[in-house]
Order: sequence, then structure tokens, then C-alpha cells
Amino acid sequence: MRPQGDALRNAAAFGIRTRTALTKFSASNWLALLLPHGTSAALVSKLNSATVATIGTPVVQVRIQEIGADLVAPDCRAPNYLQKFAEIDTTGVSMD
Repeated sequence: MRPQGDALRNAAAFGIRTRTALTKFSASNWLALLLPHGTSAALVSKLNSATVATIGTPVVQVRIQEIGADLVAPDCRAPNYLQKFAEIDTTGVSMD
């Protein structure tokens, strides 16, 4: 799968060449705020609400577009969604 759209433009902006030899290659990333085990539900909720409010501001939305990133859909921004996603996405990953 070749880069498309914003990913292709961003690669070109950084002088990164796309290679057609990687026809079955896909890469993705995700970012999250992680807190220590046992953090109170009230604090998790407060931090989640503040984070969601911040990424919803026009200045952050513009910057996200400028760097070619995508935000997760609003219905996927809850802490319990992240926990399930991280468990699935990191299955079989080893740091050894």
C-alpha cells in the first residue's frame, strides 16, 4: 500500500521517498496518555475530559491537520476504549 493523501505530502515535505517495493507494508501509530495502575477513576475522568476538550479547540484542530495526523473519532476517546484497543493492538508485542 503506497502512502496517499496527507501521508504522501508529508513524506515529500521531509524529503522522504516512497518506495514501491513495499507493496504489502502498512504502518500506523497512536498516542495516548497512560497513568499508573490504581489511578482514581475521578482523576482519569478529569484528565480525559480536559484532553478531549483541548483536542477539540480550533488551534489544535488546525495543527493536527498541518502535520497530517488524524484524531480518533469522538466515540473512541473514552478511557475504557483505549484500554481495550491497547490490549488488542499490542498482543504478541515483546520488548525483548
